[in-house]
Amino acid sequence: MNDTTTNPDSEADAGLDRDADPDAGSTSNSELETGPNPSLIVTERSTPKGLLVSVCDEDVLGETFEHGPASLTVTDDFYGGGTVPDDEAIDSLARASVANIVGSRAVSLAIEHGFVDEGNVLDLGETHHAQTLRFG
Repeated sequence: MNDTTTNPDSEADAGLDRDADPDAGSTSNSELETGPNPSLIVTERSTPKGLLVSVCDEDVLGETFEHGPASLTVTDDFYGGGTVPDDEAIDSLARASVANIVGSRAVSLAIEHGFVDEGNVLDLGETHHAQTLRFG
């Protein structure tokens, strides 16, 4: 069983505004329509606390998203990596101790495979963001 949650206090918050209202902008699965399938970009980093995985839709890299008090910049330094097929992104998420996920397609994939609970998805207007933290 995976314990997943959004955690704006995580060291891996990737630029998410720490003063954001955690209840602002939650979303429903019907709002996670993805349109054309953008490629997914995955980066893996080994840390003293485990594997940190960053996954984003290719078309959100370099963009800044804001919704209410929340702001997220999808930087190449943090999210930049190689494009991968869905199965490799799923494998990376399965091994992650901490994951940051941005983009409607990436977040939908994480929900579909049980890494993210839909109620923990942050709606950033034009895209979605989720974080996971695995305990144990």
